[in-house]
Amino acid sequence: MFPSHSSHPYCQLVETDKDAGTRFLTQLSSVCSYKTFPFNYNRHDQSDFLLDLCSHVKYYETQTGRSYLPALQSVFQSPDVWIIDLSERKISVLLEVLKLHTEKKTVDLRRCSEEEREVMSFLQCLKHISQLR
Repeated sequence: MFPSHSSHPYCQLVETDKDAGTRFLTQLSSVCSYKTFPFNYNRHDQSDFLLDLCSHVKYYETQTGRSYLPALQSVFQSPDVWIIDLSERKISVLLEVLKLHTEKKTVDLRRCSEEEREVMSFLQCLKHISQLR
């Protein structure tokens, strides 16, 4: 959904003009906080868009040594439900996004292997377990 990391327009904007980058970040946060942003008709596309954004921002943070994800916290909190196709993406990106959340979110995992389904079933048991040994 996004161009390559090095040619990402936001990354170039931040590098060339910090004030413009800050304004862009503020505007992005404002727009993304709407329940209908983006793809209100398709939550899977919304999740993909935001996970791609997270991947690009994480890559850019690695390249620059700067931290941008916390500033995008409101953007990543916008979906009520995260839909992840495990055949297309790694769960580690979702973990980065969920770390930014102040409350628990519903996650709908799709295209799981049998082994992944077993892990999901076990994870659902965790809320009923006080200690695991």
